[in-house]
Amino acid sequence: MHLTDTQEIKKYLNPSISIIIPFYNSERTLERTIKSVISQDYPKWELILVDDGSTDESVRIANSFLEDKRVSYLYQSNRGVGASRNLGAIKACGDWLIFLDSDDELSPNSLYNFQEAIIQKQDSELICAKVECLESKDSEIKISKTSTFLAGSFCVNRRLFDRLGGYDVQLKFAENTEFYFRILESKAKIYKVDFVSAFYHLQTDSGRKNLAYMTESIELILKKHEHFLSNGIKFLYHQILGVNYLRFRKFRDSRRNFKSALGYRFHPLTLIRLTISWVPPLAKLVYSSSSKST
Repeated sequence: MHLTDTQEIKKYLNPSISIIIPFYNSERTLERTIKSVISQDYPKWELILVDDGSTDESVRIANSFLEDKRVSYLYQSNRGVGASRNLGAIKACGDWLIFLDSDDELSPNSLYNFQEAIIQKQDSELICAKVECLESKDSEIKISKTSTFLAGSFCVNRRLFDRLGGYDVQLKFAENTEFYFRILESKAKIYKVDFVSAFYHLQTDSGRKNLAYMTESIELILKKHEHFLSNGIKFLYHQILGVNYLRFRKFRDSRRNFKSALGYRFHPLTLIRLTISWVPPLAKLVYSSSSKST
């Protein structure tokens, strides 16, 4: 059999799991991430690398793995991680999808463990595992295990992914969280497992740009899921927005969010923050500024 088309080769290999890694200027970490997939014992997978308009050496790194017929490369102009994941899902051949960030890793035997869970719970539409968070600080690596909906921590049936319309491309922060809210709203069949599926490398240099993305995305999530979110989550989100707007020196927006938070739950700290927001000189002393406007 002579197969030359990449898509036909993958159909012949019959992958049951498709791993999608979007990347943008990820030359420092991409090789490590790809190798965490290549080294898996479970063989029936495909890896789709989605280049979101990179200009560094990560393109060369991605291309160096294409000799493995299970690995493919896609390019799009810079549209963000949500659009990159959606593009990868469109091209995927597997019945199940795993999304992995370009600076994280699959744990050893991750794919084997996911496949075992799929077999055990054949009516499941989402398999949720755990992640191990790694944080480098003062030349030491702090490790913590958590159950949270991060890229690499779940395997989703592609029919469910397609039915929900994939990722919301408007979001530049909390894309996985918003997608999980839609999964819960859809009453999909979720199966939680105890193994660690990924190593998540915590980033400490989020910066002002990400603070703006966080603020914009949380505002959108609150509007989009107003009738679904619990009061506890709404309280938390309005607290975060209140503090962010203090840093942007948008005191009216800050007060609006602290008042909303107090409407869902009374907390002394929220009241203190609301009071501070009425005194701009004090707010400037307590909260460092971000000149990046939302």
